[in-house]
Amino acid sequence: MFYETHVITLDPGSARFAQFRAANAHLSFQLFRAVPGAGLSREERLVQNLVTRECLDTGAVTDGEIGAAASHLALWREAKHRNVPMLILEDDAITHPKIAEVVAGLDTSGMDLLFFAVNTDTLLGTVSPEGVREFSSFVDRYPPPQRIVEILAGADLRKLTLRRMLNGFGMCCYLVTPQGAEKLIRDVLPLRIETIAIPGLSGVNVGGTSIDRRLNALYGDLRAFIMRPFLAWTPNTDSTTRAQNMRR
Repeated sequence: MFYETHVITLDPGSARFAQFRAANAHLSFQLFRAVPGAGLSREERLVQNLVTRECLDTGAVTDGEIGAAASHLALWREAKHRNVPMLILEDDAITHPKIAEVVAGLDTSGMDLLFFAVNTDTLLGTVSPEGVREFSSFVDRYPPPQRIVEILAGADLRKLTLRRMLNGFGMCCYLVTPQGAEKLIRDVLPLRIETIAIPGLSGVNVGGTSIDRRLNALYGDLRAFIMRPFLAWTPNTDSTTRAQNMRR
């Protein structure tokens, strides 16, 4: 399968991005300069349909979440316009050395989204290949880079499975197809304060104030999958999905 790899970063000259390059030396990619959310005026945020007026008035959405939404949206539009699948990474992802080979061998005709990682500081809900609903929590909630390298080294690529997504958080490494990009462009934005019930977490709801939170309202209508074992991990140092941030 032909696809492109794009990496989102605010500052390609930063130590953070240098660390990304070192950890992912096996990847060939195109650089996408992230949209600085702080640089978008109130009117620009509304005109671009990034956030509802009500949500903006509450102050619930950070500049970082606005910038992330605008950045991912720009790449979704490019994937749809050019009709090309895209592997999209944020610059805190650490990937398996053979992830490019795995992606190249995929049949994505029945997919909208395929995640290779999620934030591991909250619950992941999936449907197993046998049709069983499963909810996973993780001991490695905030794994340091060396621990991530160890985990990836232990991944058995002969046992990769795809599972339908029920819920999950994080956008550090995922594949979007052109048809999936069209759905995301149409349905994910604007960010909003309306809460979303999370399967497997009784009584827990989250506001749709970031694109990964918004996706939890849409998984039932998306052909969204996650690959297990994960072929990418994030240390979660920038995560906004920690349990204490969930709204009950």
